[in-house]
Amino acid sequence: MTPAIHQTVDTFFAAYPLRHLERGRTLFWPDEPIPGVAHVEEGSVGQYHIGPDGQKVLLNTFKPPAFFPVWATLGETKSPYFFDTLEPLVYRLAPHDAVLGFLKQNPEVTLNLLARVYRGTDGLLRRQAELMAGTAQSRLIVELLIYAARFGTSDTGLHTSFRIKTTELAERTGLTRETVSRQLKYLSEQAVIGYHTGMLTIRDAEKLEALLS
Repeated sequence: MTPAIHQTVDTFFAAYPLRHLERGRTLFWPDEPIPGVAHVEEGSVGQYHIGPDGQKVLLNTFKPPAFFPVWATLGETKSPYFFDTLEPLVYRLAPHDAVLGFLKQNPEVTLNLLARVYRGTDGLLRRQAELMAGTAQSRLIVELLIYAARFGTSDTGLHTSFRIKTTELAERTGLTRETVSRQLKYLSEQAVIGYHTGMLTIRDAEKLEALLS
C-alpha cells in the first residue's frame, strides 16, 4: 500500500469511532452476520478455521493498515471462520454500504486491494501445495517466506526480521509446537535464520528457498 493510498484509507475510516478489543477475543464469529469492515490501527487479528478435532488452523493475519473482510461488503456477509485478536486490538468499523461507496469512488484503492488479494492467493496456493505434498520443514519454510514478504522489515537489505511466536507458526502450518521448535533449531544451525524471544530473522533467503528443492 503506497503512502497516498494509505492516507486515503485512513481518512475514510477516521470518520468512525475507535474501538478496542483485548487479546484473545473474537472480533467476528462464524455463521453470524459481519456488521462491517474493520480497519486495523494497532495490534493484529487472525483468521482461523477450527476442525472437527478442535485443531486451530491460522489461515491469515491482518495487521495495520489492513481493512477486512471486504468480501462481506461485496456479497456474502457470513463467514465460516473465526476472527480472533492475536494482540490487543485498536480498530475502526465502517458499515458495508459506506465501504462499497468508498471503493467505487476510489479506484486506485480498489486496484491496490485487488493486487494484494492476488498476491495473497499465490501464497495460499503455495502453502496448499506444501500441505498436500511437502515435509514439515518445507511447510515451515514456505510459511516463513510468506510471512516475511508480508510483514518483514529489513534495515540492511540482506536480513529480514519479523516477530512471531512458535504457537502462531504451529497454527499456520498445522504442525505441533514441538515440531516447529525442532525445525527452527535446525534452520538456525544451518545459519539461514535466527530466532530469539519471538523475533525471527531470515539471514539467507536464497539458501532458505534452496532447501525447498
